[in-house]
Amino acid sequence: MKKALLAFLLVLMLLPTLSYAQAIKEERSYKIELPCLYIKDTLRFNLPKGFKKKNVFWYGEGFIQSYNLESGAELRIICGGLHAIPALTGKQYIVTSINGKKKRGTIRKSNLFWREEDFLGIIVLYINASEEDKNVLDKIVDGISAQVEKK
Repeated sequence: MKKALLAFLLVLMLLPTLSYAQAIKEERSYKIELPCLYIKDTLRFNLPKGFKKKNVFWYGEGFIQSYNLESGAELRIICGGLHAIPALTGKQYIVTSINGKKKRGTIRKSNLFWREEDFLGIIVLYINASEEDKNVLDKIVDGISAQVEKK
């Protein structure tokens, strides 16, 4: 019992230093599997080449994983408790449409777009997207599937 507890604690200590998402390289894209232990879901999506993975930001109840384009557009996945819903708040985020758990908009005083969507408790959003980036990011977000762990 003590060995199992020690091994569990060691894994918890090392977990923030590990790369959390598994990426399988394909010809023009990466298949990403991002497990969210907090709600026992796995988010699956294809990420075209050109995105750079940023470090995982761990907070007490979960993590935020970001992927950036050279243009400055950013795709974020938020998994965990105690995060603000909606995640994008503030006067700079102008809402142009709401459809269920999907919100879209523009960023004040710019030609940039944003989107936020709730996938079974995992928040997926993008910000600072040009019209061209918006089309690529919409395709990624629209192709996301979330799989709930069955008990």
